[in-house]
Amino acid sequence: ELDRAEEAARLLEEILAICPTDIEALHLLQGLLELSESWARLVEILQLELQIDSLDEDRSLALNKQVATVALELLDDPFLAQEAMERALALAPSDHDAIQFLRRVYRENAQFEKLRQTVAALLQMLPEAHEDDDADAAERTALYEELGEIDTEYLHNPDAAISTWSRLLEVDANNEAAIRSLEKLYREEQRWADYVSVLERKLALLTEPDDLKMTLLDMGTTYVERLGEWEQAALTYERLLDLDESDPDAYGFLERIYEEHGRFEDLARCLERKLGVTEDTEDKVFLYERLGRIHDEKLLDSGAALEAYQAAFDLDKTNAAIVDELEKIATNGEQWPKLFGIYKILVDQGDEDRRVEFLQKAAKLAIERLGDV
Repeated sequence: ELDRAEEAARLLEEILAICPTDIEALHLLQGLLELSESWARLVEILQLELQIDSLDEDRSLALNKQVATVALELLDDPFLAQEAMERALALAPSDHDAIQFLRRVYRENAQFEKLRQTVAALLQMLPEAHEDDDADAAERTALYEELGEIDTEYLHNPDAAISTWSRLLEVDANNEAAIRSLEKLYREEQRWADYVSVLERKLALLTEPDDLKMTLLDMGTTYVERLGEWEQAALTYERLLDLDESDPDAYGFLERIYEEHGRFEDLARCLERKLGVTEDTEDKVFLYERLGRIHDEKLLDSGAALEAYQAAFDLDKTNAAIVDELEKIATNGEQWPKLFGIYKILVDQGDEDRRVEFLQKAAKLAIERLGDV
């Protein structure tokens, strides 16, 4: 009342030296120390009151929380703050403020095992999520993300991390952090079936064509090289072609898969699709030759084989190998008018060194097979 706070504080200190359990003196001195911002001494006096055996639980809870707050915010002593708030939490295990405080302190003190327990406790305190109405969805997601980060980056526990991120996907099916973390974890742990499963989820998040293509290529490669599931790989590469019909990698993988596994109808279909996006004449000739050979030798379809070789011939009339195949297939199939037409073209436009040869063949064919003398 006389505005002599320092003298009052000194007198209260003398009282407490004689009687450390004088509650009134303790409370008055605490107020004066707060006014004078004597934070270190305030913490000492708060701790002195905490030593009183008859102190009720609510007061003990409040004092420990006050010590923790002053230690962290005003004395920059996170370890003292941790000790005090842990005592508070022992008194009130479901105290949300105490748990949140310790969540911050454990991170600052790099005590990640305790931080994990704290975040898990906060998750358990949330009401059960409902499919159509989860008012706590954002908080639930944030807590799972923090828990996953702790398991992955700080505790280096892949099994726990996978479990955490998987639980997050159960409540947030398109969570990008969970999908990318699981992608990395499954690859590191060589859990290939799970890996392609999470890549499938990843596809739903991607918008850039190049990212989509790289992910599909990764999936296809994993199916072939890690899982031995070539049919799934083929479907994946077909999806890539639906995205980019000119992708050379997809064609290369599909051709190899279909040929190795005797899927020649699919191989022929693949080559026909590739021809539709190929512009280079030399490349087209090669593809038509290959297509003709597949129809002739594997599918035993002389008509389709002749058509493919005819298309190659139309692009390159001087290619002896193509001419030989056309002659063979037309002769075996007794397609004499078709063969005569080819000879006529060769006489007019083919290799000049063989013109006489083709004239003779055309004449012989006309006499012997067409009855046209």
